Amino acid sequence: MMKLSQQRLEAHLWGAANILRGKTAGQDYKNYILSLMFYKRLCDQWENEADDAIAELERQQGRSFTEAQKAVFRARGEHRFSIPAGSRWGDVLAASVNPGEKLTRSMRAVANANDELKGVFTVDWNQPAPDGSGRPLIPNEVVHALIQHFDTHDLSNASVPPDILGRAYEYLIKQFADDAGAKAGEFFTPPEVVDTLVRCLEPSPGDTIYDPTCGSGGMLVHTANDLRETDHHATAAQYFGQEMTWGNAAIGKINSVLHGLEATIAAGVSTITDPFFRDGTGKLRKFSLVLANFPFSDEFWWLKPEQQTDDKRKKTSSRKRSSGRTALRIRAA
Repeated sequence: MMKLSQQRLEAHLWGAANILRGKTAGQDYKNYILSLMFYKRLCDQWENEADDAIAELERQQGRSFTEAQKAVFRARGEHRFSIPAGSRWGDVLAASVNPGEKLTRSMRAVANANDELKGVFTVDWNQPAPDGSGRPLIPNEVVHALIQHFDTHDLSNASVPPDILGRAYEYLIKQFADDAGAKAGEFFTPPEVVDTLVRCLEPSPGDTIYDPTCGSGGMLVHTANDLRETDHHATAAQYFGQEMTWGNAAIGKINSVLHGLEATIAAGVSTITDPFFRDGTGKLRKFSLVLANFPFSDEFWWLKPEQQTDDKRKKTSSRKRSSGRTALRIRAA
């Protein structure tokens, strides 16, 4: 099988993003594309692992198996992640009616079958449009076009080595951040900043590494890369993160899996007001290395979400009154 180059893979993935661009509100489309890419990767790698295992058995026994025998081996073979029957890529590809519903059910079935993937697939491809028409927010023809687009390339290790796929995933995250402009800081920190922080910390085997505002998990990934550059395995350290936004945390989990970190990422609550990680006595857990890019651009980042909403509303109201008084003074002048 022909290997995909970094450039060709990035162009392929960005082409998928362009199919969906404008079909969802704001920057939500990044969550759809990144999760779809990961789901396709899981399915392709599952098939690749099955093919390798069957080929090895045929070599050992000196004979070829029938398709029925191969199906049996596929069902009971050992895999890094479980992909339940009926939830594989071929099943989604074959769905001629309501592909969004089939895709969502398949992704959730995969997540439910693997503890490590819980919380990874947060998007609903079959979400209804807000006008009450009953039509899906993302039209079926768009979902179909995306599935067909992703089907053109195999994303298993046979075609795309994990390091290239991981770099392509980071490329997508950066592209989405560039699209988001000033709001990108909540899930992306420039790699130059991250590398500077990592070099200052000098991670080493045995470290427990924590990012309390981990976003897409880039800091954890770069820390693992630094270990690799010093001839250590990424899993020589342990990685932890917390992220208040579910969608960003899902991206971070995917990033972690693609880079082989097996990071533990808590989602849905603020590190400041509801720290997740605690030791056996209930006290806050301590880590050997902590690095983060706190959302200091958000004036109320340290408050609970409901308090942020109240304070922002008051501040907005105050600004409107102040703006009105200024306008009155200008007209009076």
